[in-house]
Amino acid sequence: MQYLHIQGGQPTSLALGDWKTSYLLGQCVRECCACCTDYNEGAPPTKKTWFGLDTGQHVDNFRIMLQRLFSLYSDPELSDVQLVVGRKVFLVHKLILSMCSDVFKTMLTNPQWPESYKERIVLKEEPECIQVFQDFMKYIYTGSIHLTHESVLPLLTLADKYGIDDLSDICADFMCNHCMLTETPTTAVSWLQYSENCWH
Repeated sequence: MQYLHIQGGQPTSLALGDWKTSYLLGQCVRECCACCTDYNEGAPPTKKTWFGLDTGQHVDNFRIMLQRLFSLYSDPELSDVQLVVGRKVFLVHKLILSMCSDVFKTMLTNPQWPESYKERIVLKEEPECIQVFQDFMKYIYTGSIHLTHESVLPLLTLADKYGIDDLSDICADFMCNHCMLTETPTTAVSWLQYSENCWH
């Protein structure tokens, strides 16, 4: 396979074995993003894109896509269901909730559930879970969340309740790594009790 090499403003062919010593648009192609795994083995990777005469150009704009996805969150024009949690109303989307949670999918699409016919659904949550429900929704839309010693247990409770296993694993790992760093023994004990009861 041949790759495009820019030298002196003119494109020339570059063999695979020579890519380590070449420069692409003034940048050494040895600058490689370690997290990029979707290029062909042996191809000269760069941070965001790489060029090949046989494959064209590969572009990864996942961050922009995440921003667009998050822009849907609480969008009153495109939302098709409302979740009422405590005194707050969350304008959300059945499709996104169903993608992330089998519990939400059943609740919103199964005709045997009365919630599947409603546009406004009241969720009954514990007070500590109500406080972190916005963070819980943000994780569903973006996969990003900030955990603290105070928020991790109610977030784990919500993740278990709605069957979001990846968030459950994240919270459980946080507890394991921070159980010796809690400010009070009571916090660590509550983590341990919940983990044993829920088989974490």
